[in-house]
Amino acid sequence: MMFVHLINPAIWLEEENNPYSLVFNPILIIIMKIYLKILIFCILFIVSCTLPDNSEIIKQVKIENVFLSDVVDNDVDGFASSLKLNFSLKIIGGNSTVIIKLFSKKSEDNDTSTYSLYYDSGPAEISVNSSNEQVIQIGNPNAELIRSKYDFLVQVLPVNAPDFIVAEISAKTDSILAGLTFEPSVLEAKLMISTAYWDLLIDYDGDGYARNASLITDVNVDTGSAQVFVAIFYRLSESPAYQLYTLSEDFVVNESSSFDLYEAIVLNLPFGIYDFKIDVHFSGSEKVEMSYDMSDNPALSNVRFELASEDPWQTAHIFYHDGSFEEGSSHSSGNILESNFAVRFDKPSDAISCRIKQIRIFIFDDPSFIKLRAWSDGGDFPGSSIYTPADFKSTIVGWNIFEVNINVSENEYFYVGYRQLFFNMPSIGIDTNAPHALRSYKFNSATANWELLNDGNLGIELLIEYSTFADKTDKLIIRK
Repeated sequence: MMFVHLINPAIWLEEENNPYSLVFNPILIIIMKIYLKILIFCILFIVSCTLPDNSEIIKQVKIENVFLSDVVDNDVDGFASSLKLNFSLKIIGGNSTVIIKLFSKKSEDNDTSTYSLYYDSGPAEISVNSSNEQVIQIGNPNAELIRSKYDFLVQVLPVNAPDFIVAEISAKTDSILAGLTFEPSVLEAKLMISTAYWDLLIDYDGDGYARNASLITDVNVDTGSAQVFVAIFYRLSESPAYQLYTLSEDFVVNESSSFDLYEAIVLNLPFGIYDFKIDVHFSGSEKVEMSYDMSDNPALSNVRFELASEDPWQTAHIFYHDGSFEEGSSHSSGNILESNFAVRFDKPSDAISCRIKQIRIFIFDDPSFIKLRAWSDGGDFPGSSIYTPADFKSTIVGWNIFEVNINVSENEYFYVGYRQLFFNMPSIGIDTNAPHALRSYKFNSATANWELLNDGNLGIELLIEYSTFADKTDKLIIRK
């Protein structure tokens, strides 16, 4: 009974006739006071075991004086590569140790994205007698953010209760944390196109419209190095809008390099007059760092192109005989390995690119095997060999046509003929009534010299293809 009364002391008051009631036993009053103190202590002890230290919970922390500083935006495009987030912590109730966390997320109109941890201060001491100024560097040298718009959230948590938030500000409660624009520091360098020019314009028919050409772009960066790409656009000169022609692969440009060149081959454009525009980007970025067009460089305007099918090579049939051959000639003695005949040919005066497509030889009699040959201009006689195939060619009496592809663009004059493989055969036709100046030669193995044939001109002729407009680079380079 005594135990029950201790648990519920109110019973004592209700039992007036109880000899142990409070009215008749003051000693029990003291026992009750001790009992209540023990009970309160037990309750507080249980609470302290389930919650953090009272000092970390009860103290009030406020985030104040939020501002941004040291914004780095070298290219002045409104996107910073880094900045400092500044604020102070005001604490009421004594010193404390806290953790400061910064979270970030991309700004979205529908606000469905979630924050992710960007920065964790670790344990930080804050004092009631201090302004507790805090600075968080966003961007370089901390983690850099891809080019976008961001919202931020700051939380302060007791070090002993990392899930218990004692102070918080976010983009919703403080606009200074909303819609901040960032980009990686690599995008802060300034890209420039210093020049662009055309090279190797190919125009076989010489009408001023190229079938293809190389557009050379020199891209520079003002500091360090950068990985970039260029986009090339074109339009017909009378058209208002440009169209994308090609995107380059990524390539690296360096501050220390005078020329970081990108070459784009422009071809397959229908007959017309075109303008071009070049945009340069950092790799992986859609932002145009510089746009370069005819207002920067006249070489990018009024450029004439045509399809390859619209630009055939010009052809020419070159010969120095009248079509009849009165006699034949062959080597009958000496070193058979040096038994050569040759005719000097002149490249067309307006030809820039030139190639031999056929060699035609008239055999007068005694057909046999030969080896075709071509030589550069050696002055008055054949010079060094420019065509020496190893195969033998059989011949017949009359015209023999051999398909070849010999580039003679570098030669104003050149010599074409053959080497005789057997004494006295074959015998090549000679036009003794040649209407042109004598230009046929025979190699004298006894004297090891070429000799001019005084009898007439040999029956050797050519079919050539040539272009009168292959490279006008010197007229198109414009340097800025």
